[in-house]
This record gives sequence, C-alpha cells and structure tokens, in this order.
Amino acid sequence: MPAATVAFVIVLMLLLFTVIFIVVIVADLVIGVVIAVTVATVADISVAAVTLQFQKNFRQSNYGRYHIMNYSSLLGTTL
Repeated sequence: MPAATVAFVIVLMLLLFTVIFIVVIVADLVIGVVIAVTVATVADISVAAVTLQFQKNFRQSNYGRYHIMNYSSLLGTTL
C-alpha cells in the first residue's frame, strides 16, 4: 500500500475516533444534566410535600393553634 493511502486511512481513523469521542462526551453531559434535573425535581417535590405535611400537622396541633392565634392577634388577621 502506498504511503499516501496509509496516511489517509490513519487520518480518517483519527477523525472517526474524534467524532465518536465528542458524541460520547456530549451524550454523557446530556445524560448527566437529565439525571441532575430529575434528582433536583424529585428532591424539591419531596421537600415541598414534607413542608406541607408539617404545616398541616402544626396547624392541627394544640401547640400550632395556640401560636397561630397569638400571631393572628398580633397581626390583627386570621391565618
């Protein structure tokens, strides 16, 4: 095989390797972002659910009712 053909094949292989490498890196980044956003969203929803449950329990407890009444009288409103 002539040297020019060998050089051409080597350049093509390097180019193909580079393209595959870039595609893998981009795919990895996209998958990473999707996983991060999913985890953040699930965590956010979980925190919101826990907060709402805490507020509900707090309002229904005697301790919560007492404090809500106190703060309401201070603010002049009903919470």
